[in-house]
Amino acid sequence: TACSTTTTTTCSTTRMRCLLLVALLLCITASLGQPNPAKVQEIREKLGIPADAKKVLIFGQTAHLDWDWLNVFTTNVNNTPTDVFPGGYWSTNIQPTDKILKQVHRLLKDNSGARYAIAEISFLKMFAQHFPEQFKELVQLPDRFRMVGGGITSPENLVVHGEAFFRNYLVGIDWMKEVGLSWSRKVWIPDDFGHDSQLPGTLEAMQADGVSFARIPGSCECGYCPFNSTTDNWHNVAHRSLVTKGTGGIDFTWKSSDGSSIFSYYMPDHYCPVSSLRGGVSDYSSLDDIGTCSRTGSSYATPTQRIHNYINSRSDLGSTDYIFAVAGCDFEVPLADILMDAIEHWNANSYTTTGVYLVSGSFDYYADLVRYSAPTLKNRTFAGTTPETSFRSNPVWMGYYASRPELKRLHFTTSRLLVATEIFSALSESIYDLLQISANTWDGLGVGQPKIDALWEDFVPSTHHDFVTGTANDYVTFGEQIPLLQKSFVDVNGVLSKVVDAVISANQDPSVSGKVELYAWNPLGFSRDGIFTVSGDTKDLEKVAGLKRVQKTHDSKFLAYVDAPSSGFRRHSSDSLKNSLPSGELKVTTIADGYVLENDYLRATISKSGNWALSELFDKKLGVSQLVSGNFLTFRYDRGNIYRFGYEEYCTFSDIPVTFVAGESIIVDQGPLSIVINTTIQVTASSPNINNNYTIVYELRLNEPMLRIKLEGKANSYTSVMTNFKFQKTIDSYDHGTPNHWTTSKPVPYGFVEDFKVIMEATHNFFVPYSSSAPLGAIYHGSVPAWGVLDDTLIGVVLRNSPESQCANKGAYGSDDFSHVIEYAVRVSSGITPSTTGEILQESLSYVTPMVVQATNKIGVHAEYSLASVVSPSEAIIITVKKGSLNDTDTFIRVYQPTNKPVQVHLRYLSNAYSKVSSVTLVSALEDVEVASDIVFKLEGNILDIAYTATRALTTVAISGVPVYPTTPISPVPEPQPQPQPAPQPQPQPAPQPQPQPAPQPQPQPAPQPQPTPGPEPTPTPTPTPTPTPTPTPTPTP
Repeated sequence: TACSTTTTTTCSTTRMRCLLLVALLLCITASLGQPNPAKVQEIREKLGIPADAKKVLIFGQTAHLDWDWLNVFTTNVNNTPTDVFPGGYWSTNIQPTDKILKQVHRLLKDNSGARYAIAEISFLKMFAQHFPEQFKELVQLPDRFRMVGGGITSPENLVVHGEAFFRNYLVGIDWMKEVGLSWSRKVWIPDDFGHDSQLPGTLEAMQADGVSFARIPGSCECGYCPFNSTTDNWHNVAHRSLVTKGTGGIDFTWKSSDGSSIFSYYMPDHYCPVSSLRGGVSDYSSLDDIGTCSRTGSSYATPTQRIHNYINSRSDLGSTDYIFAVAGCDFEVPLADILMDAIEHWNANSYTTTGVYLVSGSFDYYADLVRYSAPTLKNRTFAGTTPETSFRSNPVWMGYYASRPELKRLHFTTSRLLVATEIFSALSESIYDLLQISANTWDGLGVGQPKIDALWEDFVPSTHHDFVTGTANDYVTFGEQIPLLQKSFVDVNGVLSKVVDAVISANQDPSVSGKVELYAWNPLGFSRDGIFTVSGDTKDLEKVAGLKRVQKTHDSKFLAYVDAPSSGFRRHSSDSLKNSLPSGELKVTTIADGYVLENDYLRATISKSGNWALSELFDKKLGVSQLVSGNFLTFRYDRGNIYRFGYEEYCTFSDIPVTFVAGESIIVDQGPLSIVINTTIQVTASSPNINNNYTIVYELRLNEPMLRIKLEGKANSYTSVMTNFKFQKTIDSYDHGTPNHWTTSKPVPYGFVEDFKVIMEATHNFFVPYSSSAPLGAIYHGSVPAWGVLDDTLIGVVLRNSPESQCANKGAYGSDDFSHVIEYAVRVSSGITPSTTGEILQESLSYVTPMVVQATNKIGVHAEYSLASVVSPSEAIIITVKKGSLNDTDTFIRVYQPTNKPVQVHLRYLSNAYSKVSSVTLVSALEDVEVASDIVFKLEGNILDIAYTATRALTTVAISGVPVYPTTPISPVPEPQPQPQPAPQPQPQPAPQPQPQPAPQPQPQPAPQPQPTPGPEPTPTPTPTPTPTPTPTPTPTP
């Protein structure tokens, strides 16, 4: 009512107050739940639960299906090629997935009370190809054949690229829609080695309403953990907080810092306890057993005795009278009659005496029964300070953060390239329409969303928790995983080059010739400028005299200072490249045995006597040097394994006394844009034997507050190589990026080696150490996740090779005897603002995501083009812009804001020139359900303004259109206005209906920050076409 009678400002304020009030009410009711007796009754009837059954044990039959790990994918499907695991992996009860699913088909056809769930859709897709008739019959049993998980694979969630995590599920769910299957909106990640503290934000953005996991700090299958200690500590704090009677509970509401939340279920005795019905193993028989991870149940127990164990060990930990127990070991065939006979026998003989009724079900049924029964669930966060509020979801294992760096580099670089290619593909279609080029011409390029979707489908297996982590054996890593990623990198680069070339050709003014210009392409969702490598035909560039904004490098390449708009391109004529550079100093001074590199922000000193480490990083704005020394290498004898560092268990992790011999150095580039110095060091040791050469490259660019570093070398067997940055002050807290957001934490002693008690974090994009709330600097990186703090020193594990464990086997062994190129940057502290402003993220993304700068003699018509941009607030950025995978008249824009509170977002989008916008809504990140919102939009010409309240870190905007083919020409894109007008106040759309099975929505705030486009990591082995680069440009105002 107020909005209909008051000014725009008052209306906006009133709307915000209303939203905050609603958010508060949601927060209050979240822990209480929303009872839905009708839904409870419906589920009970589906499961065949009698009306008088008060307590119910639900058995979940599934199998955990690794995309690859000990065997390659096709071996896991149908044993082609034949299993190579020493001694043989397959057995009577462990089989490839085609055989498993044939048994599932038989089970469900023969027994109407049986149910089965599958999480890893890639295997179901293969089964549909190999056995189409049996697959069709499974599809016709939707209440008994359940999709719990939904991704192509069971993805890692700590070191995976944030957008790739979404696409793993999007690819799987799109396929399910095509074949008539429905996702349960539950996520099943039983085998992930710890969990992102901000995972609830990612899952809520997907509109998932339940998640289950088994591996958390202290979990009984984590390997060595001091779980039998009665003293809580960082190794066991998560497990003990959940399985302690009274303060614990394995059903809880997990919340992230942006206010997102999700119903969570912890499997307290791992993901295959019910497999013990086959006999021969002992069970956890009580809550005390679970708490201390001690199996006291007899290995000769009868099925009835085992069922008593399942009930006794978990009934005090549930929030309702529903109990869940899973049978889901790796590649395990269904229990079938073993389970169904045990259920029938129990219900006939023990139900009346125990009051517990048994059914075959699945996790989604259990989660919904709990949620709709609306118990009071504990709200838990990573930052919780009591046993009732804390959920320390990581670390479980940390060594894998640094294992197989080539896998991580290829995964992250290709993820960024895919996002860039997708954005530029949508842009190219839009500009083809603007230029009135035949739709058939654009379609003929083969660079539309179907092609992009195919590239994502080929790539997303790398999100698997034994893929990007580097925890598969050598046969799989080098025979399948690295080749798959190399091929993806090449294929994506090929499509990206076609998109860029197509737009340049379409935008060409044929009346102009004999000139050269640069197109600067920016895949990031904010405008920016910077110095980037020029690709394309640069021979004409060299002929132009007086190019002040271009520098030729020692390897005959060119750097250019350019800018570009958000998600768009800007042309830079040869005349504009003659303009003076922005003011700023850039110089290098040779000193007695080293160099001083200097620009307006910093002064960095390196010397031969210091083994080419940093002896000074002086912050010129603050007038202080906060580093004592930086980028000095240390070496550890690491007898852990590819999963864990030696110090995480009682394995060896000792300092290696090494001898450094600093080699020669050379200034390879010295120009107005960049100074590059190459240095070398030789490192030797006798025990273990080390004799390695390392190249360390330092680069300082004009007007950058960071020093770029490139390290090339290898880790010997049983060695971890670390870079160290020692500060003047003790580090007492830090912020770092996560796959889709950011988090803050404090250093905590961890581990069993007295001189190295460090929690290594799985970081993304940036790491900012603080002392007494003041930033000391920052580290930026594109795919070097493992960073931690020891007193006053920031440590990064840059190379690692621990081929087999001295004391703890985790299933796979793996080596890495190859040389790698590792890139990162160290930033001075002046200008670092809180992570809530988004500035540190935007700067780090600019570092890891170079623009594509293309030289061409095809002089363009339109000077610039911005497909989508954020008008306000400055904290928000666009993550990606894509066409719909199932409906290409729809466009989806993913937006991130880091504030951890609700903000008003104003977007501007250049809609398809031949489309009429029919609706604008908020939807899930998987593009399948609408999300209630206050969104409004206004279309003038082909410029669409959108305004809404972003209550979480991540939101996805859906723009639906219908094709319109005008008879009059479309006017060119208007010149952008430097300071766009405030958000429009158009006619509001009807609020979309919330998702069918909503999870409780607590206080609004932002969710995970996704990571856009290509990174600066070294080019993967294939060295294909160049990577795109962006530049800033304002967007047109209506």
